[in-house]
Amino acid sequence: MEKLENKIIEKVIDKVGDDLYKDAVQPVARPTVNLLGLIPRAIKAALLPVEKWIIDKEYNLAVIEAMLAEELEKVNPKKISPPETYVAAPTLLAASYCMDSDELRSMFAKLLAKSMYKDTRNDVHPSYVEIIKQLCPDEAKILKVMDSIFPIIEIYRVNKNINSKVFDSNFSDIGEIAKCEYPYHAINNYIENIKRLGIITKSVATVHKSVYEPLKQHPYIKDLIKTFNARGRQMEIVEGLYQTTMFGHLFINVCVNPIKLE
Repeated sequence: MEKLENKIIEKVIDKVGDDLYKDAVQPVARPTVNLLGLIPRAIKAALLPVEKWIIDKEYNLAVIEAMLAEELEKVNPKKISPPETYVAAPTLLAASYCMDSDELRSMFAKLLAKSMYKDTRNDVHPSYVEIIKQLCPDEAKILKVMDSIFPIIEIYRVNKNINSKVFDSNFSDIGEIAKCEYPYHAINNYIENIKRLGIITKSVATVHKSVYEPLKQHPYIKDLIKTFNARGRQMEIVEGLYQTTMFGHLFINVCVNPIKLE
């Protein structure tokens, strides 16, 4: 017991500094009973990170509950029922970790609301929880403004010496439209991740060529061309198109769109 007390006292000394150390090592100045009083303080200090996690978790759950009330405020109360546990439990657990993202919390709230509303509960799939967990806030913003079809330009690095080209990245102004925090430099990662999750796929549909001109003339692309030229490289721009998959439509309808009253 004495060894344990000494270890705890040492941890407290490290945290509170020289003044406390002087008091602790001078029994004349401080009675032994006061020295042992440091133990609860040491325990409190050690548990601070855990307490913060609990507070943050409870705060986020309270925010989800408030968002849930907004989502369901106009529906018929008779059509509200307890959600399936296999949907509600992982949704609430995942939502409790969304510390600073209103976008992700909103998606979890919509998912939970749809699972509680009689007219939409059959549209909910438990895999939606895992998809939201793999989105960043900017990607959640993009899903809010994504149309069924949206144009992109594909950028390739060209090596004319061996007559080959290598895919470099996708570019779209959808990040700018969605007011993402990183609308340009990270847009390729966003598109690739949303595609990986099965929400979008490359399309064979066509749109008018004029749609691509603003993308090709975008300041970000012009700067990229200058960078390539300065490094003695060449790039090729290919027009592309993505469209929302059937799964993507269902996911967006549940986790992004508000409840539509019949």
